[in-house]
Amino acid sequence: TMIRHILAATRNVNKGQIFSQSHIPKRWSSTAQVSQLPNGMRVATMKTNDLTATVGIYVDGGSSFENTLNNGTAHFLEHLAFKGTQKRDRQDIELEVENKGASLNAYTSREQTVYYAQVFQKDLPWGIELLSDIIQNSLFTKNSIEDERGTILREMEEVGKQEIEVVFDHVHSLCYKDGSLAHTILGPVENINSISRNDILDYVKKYYIGNRLVLGVAGGLDHNQVVEETARHFGNLPKGETFLKPESLFSSDILHIPNDSKTELYLAIVFEGAGWDSKDNTSLMLLQSLLGSYDRLAVTQQSSDLVRSVAETGAAHKFTSFNTAYQKTGLIGLYAVVPFDKVEELTRLYMDAWLKVMSISAQELEIGKAKFKLALLQSLDGLTPLCEDMARQLQFVGQYRNLQQIFRSIDEISVDSFRLDCLKPLRKKIAPVVVGYGGPESFRLPPLQFFKDATDALRDQLKI
Repeated sequence: TMIRHILAATRNVNKGQIFSQSHIPKRWSSTAQVSQLPNGMRVATMKTNDLTATVGIYVDGGSSFENTLNNGTAHFLEHLAFKGTQKRDRQDIELEVENKGASLNAYTSREQTVYYAQVFQKDLPWGIELLSDIIQNSLFTKNSIEDERGTILREMEEVGKQEIEVVFDHVHSLCYKDGSLAHTILGPVENINSISRNDILDYVKKYYIGNRLVLGVAGGLDHNQVVEETARHFGNLPKGETFLKPESLFSSDILHIPNDSKTELYLAIVFEGAGWDSKDNTSLMLLQSLLGSYDRLAVTQQSSDLVRSVAETGAAHKFTSFNTAYQKTGLIGLYAVVPFDKVEELTRLYMDAWLKVMSISAQELEIGKAKFKLALLQSLDGLTPLCEDMARQLQFVGQYRNLQQIFRSIDEISVDSFRLDCLKPLRKKIAPVVVGYGGPESFRLPPLQFFKDATDALRDQLKI
């Protein structure tokens, strides 16, 4: 079971031993089978011994493919997906799913729109047909559009109450300025109020086409049967044209968003990272793991220099180091909840921790690798995350690497290669992006020059 593998891995971590390939359950070492239909649609499967399966449609299109006029359309479309088709009305969809003991869900990100069902193995053909009906035959009636318009506006109000969402929407708008990744997933209020049925249909025609879709299945399955069912239900989709989304270039800036109701500052310090298609991304994910995360209210804490120094000084109430990868670029940095008078201190501690990680010993690196592998195992615990990972790799990288192959690439990281990869976000001689949310208008973040000077001091110590 997953728990046994985690416990075995944890014992090895505590002993300072490398997390060996033998601790990888079979489902994580399976090889994906990939076939392609004549219209360019890819079918990817991963067979396990489960009696259930996750089947998903992964659309190569999200908010980063939009422009200022249609931003929010991908998310709006996803909301309309289960409201009725030419064959089934909304109640029919809900009743079928309930009677099968299945579940149906969808989400939109900056680079993907995903529709997926969790079904029993015997109902997999039904799940594929249901998704095909929703993708190709949704009605998008006037009433459903108006209903969802109100739902999305209420969702926007709820998102606006989540500090981390507010911060990272502004992080993207600053990091990428006029680039496509700057667009929010929900879109601006004026677009939500104006998106029409024709806008929805235009989006479907452009993005819901063969060469922009992956049908992924993980669980109990037969690959040939999945391909046959997919060809039967999706084979008439047009292949469509091949095009790339606009490039998003990183730039530095600083922003304070006042909010008198917040008694602490929600802060992000962000550098340009690496994309999914970069080999550097594995080292940056390891760096994120080594820097760790902290919450002063947690019973146990992660072990890292940054955690210890923040806990001792009270420089933050909580923090999370992060590494967010997109297809061609990424963001790496620190998100923290900080007392208003501790911003400069936390910044210095963060730079000091990065410096210390760059002088890591071989033994410390091996322990860090083991913890990182354990985190990867936990993140892929379940058929749905396995299926998502398989489809994401195919769309963003063009091939699938299972955990056994990823672990092998982690094992190949040396102290020298780790250091080289992790210095790359610092090589651009610019300041990071800094966003602070909370406090009165009279509160002032340190100027951007302070953050540039702190980063330059780190560069000087690292001799880059």
